[in-house]
Amino acid sequence: MNAAGIILAAGKSERMGEAKALLKLRDGSTFLARAIDTLDKAGIQRIVIVANPATRESFEQVCRDLGREERTTFAVNPRPEDGMISSIRIACASFGDPFPERAIVTLVDIPDTSPTVARKLLETELSEKIVLAIPRFEDGPGHPVMLLKGIREILDDLLPMGLKSVIEKYPDRIAEISCEGRQPWDVDTPRDYARIQS
Repeated sequence: MNAAGIILAAGKSERMGEAKALLKLRDGSTFLARAIDTLDKAGIQRIVIVANPATRESFEQVCRDLGREERTTFAVNPRPEDGMISSIRIACASFGDPFPERAIVTLVDIPDTSPTVARKLLETELSEKIVLAIPRFEDGPGHPVMLLKGIREILDDLLPMGLKSVIEKYPDRIAEISCEGRQPWDVDTPRDYARIQS
């Protein structure tokens, strides 16, 4: 399967006060390194990391430290304030042709994203009309999500709420995949960061 991974890390982390992608976990790895490892464990070789102009250089250094620079490319979002969908559009545009059949999208600020869930999304058989697959945990839908190649024809639509707009406008083209456990926490504030470190 022609599969890829997208790591969304273009946010300016204003509530955190520093780039979340470079925060350290208890094992000493950064959030970005953890996201790359998650996609690696899911069997994904091709990864696009969406950065902002101020963070690209430091993110590239993380990839070099991991020996991952040859299999990782970068896309820069000059206006991350336009929301997650702007980063998704930029990442998808960077793929060119052939566009991947499936692309796992993970947020850098959800360090406990499960490679098992990502693998399940990749391995689930879906009809050709599906453009977005979402894992449904015991406490509701969560991350990572998966884009399918039909998403290209939708990304140029007006999507004021990002992927939520896709879900609302194209409910028959969305698949929910049942997954065990609860959805992983995202880290938006210093308090969230302290919580996952405890």
